[in-house]
Amino acid sequence: MIEGLLQADVQSYVRLHEHDDIASLALKKECVGNVDIRLVLDQIAGLQRARTKLPAWYNQEGILYPPKISLEQCSSEKAAIHKQGLISGETLIDLTGGAGVDTYYLSKKFRATQYIERDAWLGSLAKHNHGLLQANITHHIDDAIAFITTLTDKVDSIYLDPARRDQNKQKVFRLEDCEPNVVTLIDLLLSKARKVLIKTSPLLDIHQALTDLKHKARIEVVSVNNDCKEVLYLIDPELKEHRIYTTNYLSDGTKQEFSFLREEEQVLDCPLGNVANYLYEPNAAIMKAGAFKSVAKKFDLRKLHPNTHLYTSTKWMSTFPGRKFEIKEVLSANKKGLRSALPDGRANVSVRNFPYTPEQIKKKLKLKDGGNTYLFAVTDRKDAKKIILTKKVEH
Repeated sequence: MIEGLLQADVQSYVRLHEHDDIASLALKKECVGNVDIRLVLDQIAGLQRARTKLPAWYNQEGILYPPKISLEQCSSEKAAIHKQGLISGETLIDLTGGAGVDTYYLSKKFRATQYIERDAWLGSLAKHNHGLLQANITHHIDDAIAFITTLTDKVDSIYLDPARRDQNKQKVFRLEDCEPNVVTLIDLLLSKARKVLIKTSPLLDIHQALTDLKHKARIEVVSVNNDCKEVLYLIDPELKEHRIYTTNYLSDGTKQEFSFLREEEQVLDCPLGNVANYLYEPNAAIMKAGAFKSVAKKFDLRKLHPNTHLYTSTKWMSTFPGRKFEIKEVLSANKKGLRSALPDGRANVSVRNFPYTPEQIKKKLKLKDGGNTYLFAVTDRKDAKKIILTKKVEH
């Protein structure tokens, strides 16, 4: 099947239809190079997704793509490269190889890397791609638990990205529901490796994960363009505390970083304050990590309300890791004042700890999306409903 997909006419068909609708192509039931059309459509769908998710693979001629589910779960190029800063050494085992994206990027930090995958088709695709990319990776078609149980030599690192689909192909995210179940395996894994790196869904509660894993961990929350993509747990027996690192990769090539101690966050006080001159909204990685008190302490900010995750300051904090706004006006939540403050009837509406949705507010105030005004509907420290009109500051 690999050879069939690599035929010139098949590759030409894939590139020709790169921008076409997959469902429409499927209805045509075309015959391309005597290859199962479903496999050909996987290549088109993969190419479409790789354009933004895996640009280096997209630009590499001859890369073959796995089915949709595998490509959905695999890391983006940015997230995969991020992991290179977490583990390195002589030997690595990727117990849940899948599409092989993380395996490939992590292998650059190890002398010898082993890829484990029980699905023979996924394994053959990964082996082809890794060979094309000249990666030093040994491939095994095997069950993760069976492989690790029989491992005799301790390795530097084990990496896992447990499958987040159950037997009915429904999405799951709790560690105990994913496969393999790292909750029951963690002690075995630590007996076989010096460090264990686990990738999880952004939906998984960090507190619950740490409770289940029962080991100190370095937690990495990774976002791309303010969209939280994954949470990583680096289990290392030498760690004495839970430190959480957040990274938000931006489209301009820069990144926002912030780290804090989970134990410290739990005991910190977070001062509240009235709306001042500037408004700050933490990025998605910080929000997921729950650094609500730590970020306020770091930047000497005041929170608007215990349950309103927006912050304010009199002085400008240019390095704050998130969106930053200059406050123009603070109004009570009524039509009259707002209409005069927004003469063009346009605003970018957000709500935080407020009884109405953005759509309800826009309908009630007869507002259209857009313009240079950013409107925040919030509850303040005195439980009053307020409308904050701001201008976004880019620098």
